Amino acid sequence: FNRITIRGSLVAAGAGASLPRLARMASARSLTGLSFAAGIPGTVGGAIKNNAGAFGREMAQVVQEVEICSLKGEMRTFSAKDLHFGYRFCRLPMEGIICKAILKLERGEKEDILRKMEEYRRIRREKQPIGKRTAGSVFRNPPQGSAAQYIEQAGCKGLAIGGARISPQHANFIENFANATSDDIEILIEEVQKKVRGIHGLDLDLEMEIVACKKD
Repeated sequence: FNRITIRGSLVAAGAGASLPRLARMASARSLTGLSFAAGIPGTVGGAIKNNAGAFGREMAQVVQEVEICSLKGEMRTFSAKDLHFGYRFCRLPMEGIICKAILKLERGEKEDILRKMEEYRRIRREKQPIGKRTAGSVFRNPPQGSAAQYIEQAGCKGLAIGGARISPQHANFIENFANATSDDIEILIEEVQKKVRGIHGLDLDLEMEIVACKKD
């Protein structure tokens, strides 16, 4: 489930494989196309499901096909076009779990690839709360611009509820700085959405997924 095999410019990766590890392995083989993924935590399967991306690149640009196991245990293979990729999402053609993916990369110069990866890491260190307890980007960027910009303009940078706060470094991250509960985080999300809506008339959609409902 976490195995990675590289043959030429084709990469077969289990859905449980680490995305940063995959990016490092690709760069070691002088394969370009995944430099953007070096600093994105998570697995290959999750990255495909949410069409993870950064620096103008995304998983949709490298996925060739995926293998999906249905809820009944049936294995089927689908091409990238069957996944209907969009901004930070894809629509699986059937209910099930992504088990494996084939990625199509391109040959490049190893030094150029490594230089680009290091540049991306540097930018992340400067602009994102690396080392803090976060779950990554909270909101999707709206078509009009950056979610972080709208949040900051709404006066929410540093806003805290309980042990959760909007990162003082990057407004589209929530930091758990003092044993925050899930309720703290959900209430903070709702407060930010309300403030941005009130000032900009804009509804911010979540990029992260909430997997359990809070208690009333």
